[in-house]
Amino acid sequence: MLDATYGNPNLKPIWADQYHLGFEKRLTDAITLDTTFYYQNRHNLPVNNTATHFVDTGRGRGYGMELLLRHEITKHFFGWISYTLSRAEQTAGTVGNLDSNGMPGALTQPVTGTFYPTPFDQTHNLILIASYKLNANWEFGTRFRLVSGVPQTPVQGSVFDSDYNTYRPVDGPLNSTRRQMFHQLDLRVERTWIFNTFRFSAYLDIQNVYNAQNPESTVYDYRYQQSAPVRGIPFLPVIGLRGKF
Repeated sequence: MLDATYGNPNLKPIWADQYHLGFEKRLTDAITLDTTFYYQNRHNLPVNNTATHFVDTGRGRGYGMELLLRHEITKHFFGWISYTLSRAEQTAGTVGNLDSNGMPGALTQPVTGTFYPTPFDQTHNLILIASYKLNANWEFGTRFRLVSGVPQTPVQGSVFDSDYNTYRPVDGPLNSTRRQMFHQLDLRVERTWIFNTFRFSAYLDIQNVYNAQNPESTVYDYRYQQSAPVRGIPFLPVIGLRGKF
């Protein structure tokens, strides 16, 4: 972007200011609650511009709350509940190809007044972790994740490019839809044998216990008329052995 021919060597450095406010409360001898609120501003983000290739008028921001309820490691149990409520946004010209009217097309003027979700925006992020140690030989654990789908730009159709004998997609409004919510449950059980000079363990990990069909991306046919999701990890059991001397 700083190249004199294809970019703009006069771009200012990107910089950010961040603010945090948090507190920690011990509810019992083993349970603590940790809460943090945050806000971040980003400045001088490069924006496509037909006259100078790039200008540094883009802005970004991120804000939200992080909550952690944690049970310390005790003789039999440990675990935590983590929840994040957040937004990650940038002005339109920095995250997509919108014209001055906010419509798909060639960018004629930098659009800096309206914020749009970035491709990394996840409004809700919930993680539950628990591990129970029955005795010196048996341990059981579980993890559950629930995450908002990331924003994506829908394809509304296509046009035929006769120069290259192929179809080109026509995008809809920038990041105006989301993938479906991600959710997954994992389980683990481990059996340990203890000898005089070493420990030997066998474990079973089961990922995606109920075989949730979480989409990772979207694929289209060659004319962009039909689409299908690319699914993530399926039901997956894993058996392992481990030794420690």
